[in-house]
Amino acid sequence: AVLSEDLTKLHSIMMSIPLLAGFSPTRWQQIIDVMLEKKAGDHRIHRLRIVALQESDFNQTNRLAISRPLQKLVEEIGLAPDMQHGSRASKLCHSAVLNKQLTFEIHRHLKKPLAYIENDAVGCYDRIINPLVLLFLCILGLSPTAVSSLAQTWERTYHRIKTMYGISAETYRNTEAQPLYGPGQGSTIGPFLWLLCFILIFLSLGKQGPRITLSTANNTGIVEYVGEAFVDDSGLGVNSSHGDHQLLISDLRTLAQRWEKLLFSTGGALNLSKCFWFLLAWEWRGGT
Repeated sequence: AVLSEDLTKLHSIMMSIPLLAGFSPTRWQQIIDVMLEKKAGDHRIHRLRIVALQESDFNQTNRLAISRPLQKLVEEIGLAPDMQHGSRASKLCHSAVLNKQLTFEIHRHLKKPLAYIENDAVGCYDRIINPLVLLFLCILGLSPTAVSSLAQTWERTYHRIKTMYGISAETYRNTEAQPLYGPGQGSTIGPFLWLLCFILIFLSLGKQGPRITLSTANNTGIVEYVGEAFVDDSGLGVNSSHGDHQLLISDLRTLAQRWEKLLFSTGGALNLSKCFWFLLAWEWRGGT
């Protein structure tokens, strides 16, 4: 089809009609779930990753008509926080690691106390609250018909499970009693929707409160930031010029609790087994 202008145009029109008319094709309302091992040989159910195989044209529609243009808009208006290095076309995962390492080295060089916590969110794409991100899409200017088409597809989608024995005849689906959240891992719109949730968390955090504060090299300016993040992995820190380590730990606790509550309010949760904190500090004895 890509070699034929007529076929490409026809394919594009058929992908656009549901968004323009505000309906959901029944063919889009089916997903096949494939379970992948996170670690080879570990078959435990909580160590399997669910990848949702969606209709190709539905996934392409999400990417081309919703995710890509709105993500460009978010970057143009400066809505995405600098601390987030994932789910963004202009960022690299190495940048988050580099910035974090520089933060530690600066505090080590200045002998300035730093309290830092590493947070890992569990199943971020599978815990996105659909009505919340649909409202966010409306705010960003996505047409009501496109929002309606996406909402109807999520609401009516049913899932089958694929194993080595084939595709299951039984299905499960979203219900009022047991609602399903998120677009599913494997969806092209998933990273962008998580970015919207992260933006909401960051903006709700506010500019006041504990954070890292550093002076520029020539002491003419102040740099303030919360930490670094890559998708659902976030590192948050606080520092201080005083030597009261207990007060510094209290500030970190305040920041961490506020972050966790905001994450929970957007549907997320922390994987506590992967979270940890540490204190970088010095005890001076005899002036050395």
